[in-house]
Amino acid sequence: MKNKLKTWSGETLLEVVIAVSVLMIVMAPASALFVNLIQNTALKRDNATASYRAEDGLEVLRGMRDSNLRNFSSKKSVCWNTKPEYGNIDDCQNPSNKILAGIYRLEENPVTLEWTLKLEINGELSLKLDSQDSQQDDFYRLLFYPVTSSYNYTSGDITPFYRQITIEYLEFKNPPTGTDWTSGDDAMKVTSTVRFRNGSKIQEIKLGEILTKPASL
Repeated sequence: MKNKLKTWSGETLLEVVIAVSVLMIVMAPASALFVNLIQNTALKRDNATASYRAEDGLEVLRGMRDSNLRNFSSKKSVCWNTKPEYGNIDDCQNPSNKILAGIYRLEENPVTLEWTLKLEINGELSLKLDSQDSQQDDFYRLLFYPVTSSYNYTSGDITPFYRQITIEYLEFKNPPTGTDWTSGDDAMKVTSTVRFRNGSKIQEIKLGEILTKPASL
C-alpha cells in the first residue's frame, strides 16, 4: 500500500508540473497580447493628449489674430499681429509690440486660464532618448494643473509632454513660383510641436497653420 501511495503521489506531482508547463505555454502569447494591448491603449491616449495640446497652439494664435482684427478694425493691416497685452491702438502700431518670429512657450495661467506667449532665448526643444532632460528641454515640459484641468509650464503635476511654438513670417509670391511663400510679412506661419517619450521612441505631433495679414483698407 505504501508503495502504491508513493507511486500515486509521484504521478500526481508530475501531472501538476506538466499541467503548469502547458498552462504557461498557452498563457505566454495571451500575456504578451495583453501587454501590447495596454501599451497600445496608453500610446493612443498620449497621442490624443499631444494632439489636443498641439491644437491649443494654433487655436490660441488664431484667436490672438482674430481679436486684433476686431479690436483694431481701422488699423487691422498694421495691428493684426500685436501681442495681446497691448490693447491700445497707439501701442499696437509700435513694431516692438508685435509678435516676433521665433520660438515660444505658450503659457496658460492655471487660475485665470488666460494665455500668454513667451519668446524663448534658450533654443529649440531637443528631446532625446539617450540623455536626461536638459535645462533647455525643461523649459518646454508641460505640467498639468488638476484644479482647472489646464496645462502650463510652472504649476502642477509633471507630464511626459513637451510643447514649443515656432513662428515665422512669410510673403506670398506674385506670381507664384515653386513654393507659393517666401520670407516676408504677409502672413504668420505657426507651427505647434508636442513631443513625448514612448518606450524606445520619441513621438511627435506637429501641426501648422498660416495666418494671413488682412489687406489694407
